[in-house]
Amino acid sequence: MLRNILSSFFILLSFSVFSQDQLVTAPKYQRHDVYFAPEVHENANLILDLPLIDLPYIQYAAKTIGNTDQPSFSNYLNSYANPGMNVGLGLSYSTYSTLHYGIKRAVTIDNKFWHNVIVGIGVGAVDLGLSYAPLGSNWLHNEFTKSVMSKNFINGQNEMNHFSNDAVNVTHVTDADLASLKAKNNPDFVRMQVAGMEGEYLLIDKLQRTNFFYRSNLPNLILYWFTTLKNVNAINNQTDITASNKLINKKVNFAGSDESKIDYTGLEYTSWAHNLFNPSEKFTNRYNSPKNFSKETIAYMRTQANLHYINAISPLMFGIKGIVVKKDEIGNSWRLNFTGRHLFTSFGNDVSAKFYFQTPKNNWVFTLHNYNNLKNSFQGLETELVDVIIKTANKELEMSFKAMVWGQPKNNDFYTSSAQAGGLLGVKFQYPLTKILRPYLEVEGKTAGWVAGHVFLGSNVNVRLGVNAVFGGQ
Repeated sequence: MLRNILSSFFILLSFSVFSQDQLVTAPKYQRHDVYFAPEVHENANLILDLPLIDLPYIQYAAKTIGNTDQPSFSNYLNSYANPGMNVGLGLSYSTYSTLHYGIKRAVTIDNKFWHNVIVGIGVGAVDLGLSYAPLGSNWLHNEFTKSVMSKNFINGQNEMNHFSNDAVNVTHVTDADLASLKAKNNPDFVRMQVAGMEGEYLLIDKLQRTNFFYRSNLPNLILYWFTTLKNVNAINNQTDITASNKLINKKVNFAGSDESKIDYTGLEYTSWAHNLFNPSEKFTNRYNSPKNFSKETIAYMRTQANLHYINAISPLMFGIKGIVVKKDEIGNSWRLNFTGRHLFTSFGNDVSAKFYFQTPKNNWVFTLHNYNNLKNSFQGLETELVDVIIKTANKELEMSFKAMVWGQPKNNDFYTSSAQAGGLLGVKFQYPLTKILRPYLEVEGKTAGWVAGHVFLGSNVNVRLGVNAVFGGQ
């Protein structure tokens, strides 16, 4: 299974390399004005993220995959079958970037209309195919779910790796494992239901910020809309009693009496809502139908379904990659963009507004968070300074900084009005080893609280090692 994933990725990487006339280093900071649809033969930069090690998650994954408290070296190697949030996100992002880049470089039609039509058809076909293959968005969806399982020593199976009929499912999870997790850690149990959507929107965020800051100019719009509308449709269907019961019956009939084929949950959204409202209830059934829910629960689900349209609010969703707000007399520009985001959490939701801002010297990201449980709101602020150049004798080291402060519901409680303060600090070092390869080290420390893309709800320190690969346009 791991060999299949890695083979798929390196084939895709080779596709991007051989599609180029030449390889050049992409400029670190390319400034550009407001632009909509890409121009014909416009430069396209490809920036890949290849995460290698994510500590301490890899220790949990190795123990889970080996079913042991003392994992061996082979357990650590095999743990990449449960790559986790950070590694999975990097691989999926790099896969889409590679294919979208390769398609754009391969289409050389001079007519702008037909150029964009052919690129759109190619990207649409690739994105549709990746929906049923390893490293695609649904694969990432399942891996985010599995990461919560691995953190709790439950070893699920991502059917995307096997191209099976139930590819969209995470299987081979027993009722006993689910009952134990529900009893010991309801916040993780709740988050597990909707972690997949969290991963898909982080994929969109990563692609969008690359297009904004580095002028990647990749044709990602189809993926943005496909992912967003798919999730909106799923949430609306699972809120509707008739539609949700049909979906549950379909899952029950497919699995039959073979427990190993049963998806880890019946319907993600309904299970998320049910376990939010019933934190102390013992686990008895994977299939939570809204026909058994209270009016309050149904009303809450409908409100969240409506809020989910926030994910479509962004100029980036319509091809507007940058908005110039100021330009000086020599042509330097100050640019911005923004996105709205609605994510489900372990205690309710996070409604946020993210602002990208680029000056002639710096790249900034500012995010305003509004965390909500059933009846209370809590606020947070996040800021990033991206790719600051630190000159040395021979190289230009790049550093990025991240800081967050927040108030969130105490102990991830859906009902509480008590706030729990928290925060996060992070720094990333990136070294230009060659014109293409840039190894990086990232260290982040956080207090207890929910942070998108962090599998640990408690306080912890993450150390990540990886390599960025940068290829230039024409």
